[in-house]
Amino acid sequence: MRKSLGFVKSDVDAGGFRWSYLEKNDATDQDNATSKPVVVFVHGFSSEKDSWMNVAKYVPPSARVLIPDLPGHGMTSPMLATGNYRAAEQARHLKSFLDATVGPNTPVHLVGCSMGGLISGVFAATYPDQLHSLTLICPAGVSMPRKSPVLKLYEDEGKNVMRAGTVDGIMELGQYVSHHPPNLDLVPPKGVERMVLGALANYRAERMPVIDKILQDLMEDKTALEQNLHRIQAKTVVLWGENDQILDVSCLDRMEALQGEKVVIPECGHLVQHVVPQLCADHIIRFIAESHPSAVSRVAP
Repeated sequence: MRKSLGFVKSDVDAGGFRWSYLEKNDATDQDNATSKPVVVFVHGFSSEKDSWMNVAKYVPPSARVLIPDLPGHGMTSPMLATGNYRAAEQARHLKSFLDATVGPNTPVHLVGCSMGGLISGVFAATYPDQLHSLTLICPAGVSMPRKSPVLKLYEDEGKNVMRAGTVDGIMELGQYVSHHPPNLDLVPPKGVERMVLGALANYRAERMPVIDKILQDLMEDKTALEQNLHRIQAKTVVLWGENDQILDVSCLDRMEALQGEKVVIPECGHLVQHVVPQLCADHIIRFIAESHPSAVSRVAP
């Protein structure tokens, strides 16, 4: 899918990591590269760069798009179980990546979901001069006035479904991630679908020491975004699924300090960018139009 949409995979050394990332950069605009808008997508926990394709494909072709695998994820290396995956450290790593790919102190349009939203928000608070805009989708790092089902399960039973490393565990996680998940008792996965789930389970099981360390650091950062909201200066929009079972939509009640638009998506769970990708892209494009009006003159695919 990435190739058909004009994305190419690249690698760059920055901040002690070999970053794997996707890039889309219209070759006809190379002479104006320094004046082009840059959109950077930051994925969530245990996800990776390709997860943004459904939204990124709508970004105007005159904009440059970068989608990295964060340290501890995807094909970025080294993969360290002893790494520091706190939000402030990941924001610092992200700055190193942007310095190497975009250039120091070049403002970008930053988009982050879930854990990536936490990191993006902390980045915005720490490096305000490097942002044109900030789009947060169900970001982590905010306290929940109303506990989500996943948080209740963890606090009441000590069970963390985010650690899924088996086929059954991944299927259970899917029941919480999606607002309208399939009834697995009626339609259990089989054949090719179960083979794919098995491969994913093996992949996650191999990385479980890293996954556990990231989860541990996320628990340390459970209000890190909330504590930094007052420092965010960029134009911001927050999108949240009304039926999010991972990070409850009531988190928005703790984001009064953030100057920006807050949008609740009805009939939507945690995967907002997958359920309403065009809506997510519309907000990003609006920000691009404000900073680079000529960049949206062409119609996105």
